[in-house]
Amino acid sequence: MSEIYWKVRNALGPQTLLTVGVGIIVRDEQGRILLQRRADNGQWAQPGGAMDVGESAQECAVREALEETGWRVEITGFLGIYTDPIKMHMTYPDGNQVQIVALQFEGRALEYVGGEDGEALEVGWFFPGEFSENLHELDRPILTDAISDLPRPFVR
Repeated sequence: MSEIYWKVRNALGPQTLLTVGVGIIVRDEQGRILLQRRADNGQWAQPGGAMDVGESAQECAVREALEETGWRVEITGFLGIYTDPIKMHMTYPDGNQVQIVALQFEGRALEYVGGEDGEALEVGWFFPGEFSENLHELDRPILTDAISDLPRPFVR
């Protein structure tokens, strides 16, 4: 997260902050989805994170995928905006809380270049329906929409 976020966080303590998060559902040629097992809680999740000041949402999605998984990706579409204040609320292991306005993209894997930043314990490719029970709660509605044949809501 950005330096500005930490200045605000340090001034306000663990109370809930509103933040813009960006995620990307990355697929390979076989239709599998790229997930990472997060180091902070051991759960599987899509690549994503907080947008930095001076960065576009698209730049954030591509950056987060590379940092967390080692994969260069390109954006192929926009999945939606996720704003449910209950489903998009997260408490970190240190007690800090955020309510996330999540901008969700879809993309495809280009090449593996390595260089993961340590936020992920491991990275894996999963076919729809193979997702672990240990899937991060924030990602459940997003992945459900990504693999559904139903029309996608623009805002959830």
